[in-house]
Amino acid sequence: MIKPLKKSERMKRGLISRIRSGEFSAEERLAPIGDLAKEYGISYVTAHKVLGELEKEGFLTCRNGVGVFVRRLENQIEIRKLAVPLRLQNNPVFAPFFEEIAHFASRENIPVMFGASSESEPEFIEEAIAAGCNAMLRFPGPARMEHGIYELLRKHSLRTVILNDWWQEGAGEFPCVRSDEGRGITTILEHLYKLGHRKIALVQEAVFAERCELSKAFHRWHHRYGLAVTHDALIYTADFKNKLDLIQHLVEGGFSAVFFSFDLVALRLIESAADSGRDLRKMFCIAAFDDIPESASWELTTVRHNIPVLVREAFRLLRSPDYDKHEVCVIPGECVFRASTSRHPEVSSP
Repeated sequence: MIKPLKKSERMKRGLISRIRSGEFSAEERLAPIGDLAKEYGISYVTAHKVLGELEKEGFLTCRNGVGVFVRRLENQIEIRKLAVPLRLQNNPVFAPFFEEIAHFASRENIPVMFGASSESEPEFIEEAIAAGCNAMLRFPGPARMEHGIYELLRKHSLRTVILNDWWQEGAGEFPCVRSDEGRGITTILEHLYKLGHRKIALVQEAVFAERCELSKAFHRWHHRYGLAVTHDALIYTADFKNKLDLIQHLVEGGFSAVFFSFDLVALRLIESAADSGRDLRKMFCIAAFDDIPESASWELTTVRHNIPVLVREAFRLLRSPDYDKHEVCVIPGECVFRASTSRHPEVSSP
């Protein structure tokens, strides 16, 4: 039988993990010892002892009369200047990521060079190298849209971490941080199943048809319950002349619930239905992925990216001495259940 960790050891391991992950940045002052002792449920004396051990091991610096500070880890790679191409910076999905990158970099005193939206990425990479950038965070596009970006990054040996690599093609080339889309859609599907839904569609945009983890998880979940994934359940928006035709396809297919790959796709369809006098949320249970601000006003159930953790992990990978191992870090999102998935299945009428 495995013995539970002592509280002092749990505090020690917890602080080390938070330092290595970047949650506590270099030179950051920790909370007072009394507060840390309360957080970990140990005495002041024991907490003081743990901090002393961490100082001896090179994780902390104790400054009398000032406080306890995080020491910069010797084997971490310094980010002199960070390059960030602005892909779709006005898109409500991406904008919060850019804001969090700027916030985290500012806290770490890391200069950031953001690209211009009108500038091609190859041009930006060349300018970033000339400006002294030694690291990059980027969102990828489908392979057919990359046009040799990965080759250019390798040519310049620019340390790069891919954020939310939906296509999972950059993972073999560079370290990658992404949301756990499989877990997110599975949790939503389980919720719908408990409500009685068995006929569920997955709607994706054609350009994101390679967003494979959603499709894989969709198939895995159906297989688990012995449910068939019919050909008409995997829907691509480009296959329809307009949104009303897509809605008609869902009705004729007898679907009671629909999962959309992006909130924006779901909301566009809801708005189109509303323009024609129909409330899509009364016709189907609807869920999606991203939790953009507009989703709350439409009461849309969705999966929220854990953006602070995704960005923190991306910086950790950039600094990691094991960068060349091309680690893939998968971060769970948060399912936000709202009124759009509160109904039991009904048969929709055309």
